[in-house]
Amino acid sequence: MEDLSALRKAIEECLIERLGTLTDADVLALRQQAQQLNLDNRAFSQLLQEVHTSINWSALRDKKQGTDRVVRPILIFNEEVRSLEKLGLVLFENKPRALAYLQDNLLLKENLVYLSHQNVDLTINMMELYASEKNAEKRFLKVCYSLNSKLPFRLSDTDFATPEGLFEWAFTGYGCYAELFNKFASGHFHIWINSCFPEKKDMLSKGESFADFLHFLYNFEPSYPIYIGSVQFSDPQHIALKAIDDYTFWKPLLDAASDDYLFFWLVKRGYENLVEAFKERKRFLVENEKNQSVLSKLLVQALVEILNQETEAPIVNASLDKIELLNIQGEILQQGIEIQLRNKGFMRARMNLNKDISGISLSHNAFTLSHLEGMSNHVQLMVDPAKLIKNKIYDLSLTIWTDYGSIVIPIRLKAVFPLKAVLRYGLKYGIFIALFLSLIRLSIAAAMGNMAWLNPEVAWQHIYRQVPANHPAFIIVFIILLTIPILAWKKVKEIEQI
Repeated sequence: MEDLSALRKAIEECLIERLGTLTDADVLALRQQAQQLNLDNRAFSQLLQEVHTSINWSALRDKKQGTDRVVRPILIFNEEVRSLEKLGLVLFENKPRALAYLQDNLLLKENLVYLSHQNVDLTINMMELYASEKNAEKRFLKVCYSLNSKLPFRLSDTDFATPEGLFEWAFTGYGCYAELFNKFASGHFHIWINSCFPEKKDMLSKGESFADFLHFLYNFEPSYPIYIGSVQFSDPQHIALKAIDDYTFWKPLLDAASDDYLFFWLVKRGYENLVEAFKERKRFLVENEKNQSVLSKLLVQALVEILNQETEAPIVNASLDKIELLNIQGEILQQGIEIQLRNKGFMRARMNLNKDISGISLSHNAFTLSHLEGMSNHVQLMVDPAKLIKNKIYDLSLTIWTDYGSIVIPIRLKAVFPLKAVLRYGLKYGIFIALFLSLIRLSIAAAMGNMAWLNPEVAWQHIYRQVPANHPAFIIVFIILLTIPILAWKKVKEIEQI
């Protein structure tokens, strides 16, 4: 009984191997085994028929070779090929040798004619397909997928039977996503979809750019996430939260908005209102800001606020609520004001005084604030009392304007006679003059060689008698000491800001 089961199994394996068509050598070998079991030719034929009937040939042929097969196989790359589907599979699985096989169309044409049962029209179509593609890699894929539309898409040595499985893998990491796009950009993805999923080919645009890639991706499944830079997002709010905390993310986000692929994703996800709101805000900002660097950051800030409606608008405050300086004397006064950003965001600000008064000015009147670059800006209110009327009170205000509101700081100023400065300068230069005269006296005494005080009595009738014998020394000392203050005058003006 066991021997009969072994014979039955041998017959089954041989039939499966030959896809139901046994060679004469196969029949002879099996009959010899049957004779050893005392089975005559009639019993052997019945057993062979039973085993043949028990096999599900339709499923087996679809899996192995296809339904339209030939009896005598072609040996290609050490594999028996009986159908066009199997030819496509063998070429696909042996790419290096298949590229050599496809260097010209002679072998392909001959095999097509035989495997298609002399179908000349099919062979002509395949030859036209072969001739239409000069790129060896693309030609290889077109031939393989045209022969067997059930072949997978191969990426990173992994086979994907459906676009769904391929995209699911692509979103496991940015490297996978980028690799899929590279295949798309090379045209390989188009070949697979057009050949194996003709019902999806209308979703494909003719181009191979990143925009074309996203067009197919989100037409295929709008719920897929999006990559901005190398970061994956599934919700617009998450994009806004990332931008608020990471300044390096601003440029990739702006690029995504500039290229419109972010907006394509938003529209496919049902956020058309967000796209329209941003475009309206962008028109306003472009008209009112000419500095491209500032404009770029304002656009990102606007996008953040639109993507996340809960984003708090930037708020500023000043270090001083009011400025009151009623005792401004001789020197130029500089009053510092610190403008601070209280929360997260980016904003631009400009300042101006409500009155144009000579002698009252600001160190600068425009700046930007960002919690990611600098939370505060130092402004100087500069007052030159020399240009103001003494003892007159000047009432004015400083207004800080932003895109979100304004701050008004009242200012009251009065310049007075610089009594303290006059006394200070009088004392300082009085000391300098006394020291200078003492220097003259010591220099003359040194030149005369006599440290005694000079005779205070002058005989006008004989003035020449009052002149010392070494009077040229007096003249030289006088010239030298007179030159010193003349040369020092420039430095004095610089120090005293005269």
